This record gives sequence, C-alpha cells and structure tokens, in this order.
Amino acid sequence: MGRKKPGKPRRPRTTRAIPHQSRLQELQPPGPGYDEWIHVQGIPDLATLPGFDLDQRQVMNRLREIAPIYQNVVPMAAITLDDLIATGNLPVLNDGETGSFIPVAEMAAAQGLTDSEDVRRGIHELHANGMLLIGTDAEHDVSFVRVVFKRPDKPGDRWVFMGDETEVPVATTCVPNGLWDALCPDVAMAVMYLRTLRSQLEEPDPGKYAKHKGVGSMERAQELFTAAEASGWVDYKGCDACPTGHLCTRTDTD
Repeated sequence: MGRKKPGKPRRPRTTRAIPHQSRLQELQPPGPGYDEWIHVQGIPDLATLPGFDLDQRQVMNRLREIAPIYQNVVPMAAITLDDLIATGNLPVLNDGETGSFIPVAEMAAAQGLTDSEDVRRGIHELHANGMLLIGTDAEHDVSFVRVVFKRPDKPGDRWVFMGDETEVPVATTCVPNGLWDALCPDVAMAVMYLRTLRSQLEEPDPGKYAKHKGVGSMERAQELFTAAEASGWVDYKGCDACPTGHLCTRTDTD
C-alpha cells in the first residue's frame, strides 16, 4: 500500500484543510467570568505607576504570568481559576447540582508532575482550550469548575457540559473516561487533536499543529504525536461509535 506502480503515474493526494481552532474568546463562553477580557499586552507595568494598591498590582502580575497561555487575551474567569488552584482543591460541578473537590496534588501525581507551576500551567491550558470553564453561584457567592462535554465548533454554537442530559448534540470526536487523569495536558491535547482528525478522516500535519498554543515547533508537535500514539488513547474505543459517533465516556464494562 502506498507504493508507486511501474509505468503508472501517482495520483495527486488531496487533503482537506484542518478547521480553524477558535480562540476561547471567540467561542463566547457563558457566565459572568467571561464578560470582561483583558488584553494583557496593552497593560503598563503598574510598579512604575502611582495610585495602585498591592492587590491590584498582584492581579496584574498574575495576568502577565498566565497571559501567554491565553494568547494575551485573558478572561477574568482565569483569575478565579487561579484562586481555586491556589486553594489546593478544585470544586468540580458533576451533574448540574452536586459537586466534588479534586485535590490539585492528585491531578499532579496522575500526570507525573512535581512542580506546582507545571500543574498550574496545565490546568490553565485546559481552560484556555475550552476543556473546562468557570461557573458562579451568585446566590452563595461561590465559583466552581465545569467540565466541558463538547465545546462549540464555531462561535455561536452551544457549550455542552458534563451532566447536561437534554439536547446533547452529536459530537465529531470522543473523550474517553480517564484521559486527563492518565496523561499530562499537552499529550492529552495531542490525543484529542488526533482523535478529532481521525473522526474527520484527515491526516495529522505537524506543521499546522506546531502553530497551536504551547507547541512551538514541528519537532515538538511530532514528539507529542508520538507520545499520544504510544499512550494507546488515540485508538481507545469505549463503544462501537468511537471515535466517529459521539463524545463517549463509556467503557467496555459499562
């Protein structure tokens, strides 16, 4: 397969363009934490300006630290997420009504990470890529993490969260249970990318993936592809519909 037959010209190969990966802001996440977006590159250094208190300076410093993860356009929800990470436990909404606390240390251990900044960056990368969002209970003045079941394919489409039981659309790819616990965030994102292309019958292109935030080079893209394939999660099938039918969280024993 793939060999050129003698005397027979090879047919030109055609590929479809990989869909544009919309920036988080373009996808219009729901919730008050996404009403205000800070263009960090335009913020002056508050340390050189009078009239700003310590809290304001600290917030601006934190925005600068996480800004590259969000392509320098940061929602105020990212500061809330940063506060939650600092507590050591992420309050995760499970089904729209009940929730549980996930220790940040456990997430780090599952990913083989020991550096707290790596863990912090990894969680922010999930947020920046629309894999989780921040919700708010205004009545009780609390914030929590919502795991995204399916992010919009384009601006204006609906966000679907874990626990939503009605009007769940057919997805173009599959997120198996345990993926985020088993892999570090950059490899997990590569798995998602490869599964998405597979469901669309497209070939992965390291050059295009290198342009994704946090990748940076074709060599790094190929390393992530190799690690993703070696993990077994690219080929994982929780049901007969995976990976082309729906966003599946079932396992073989369910």
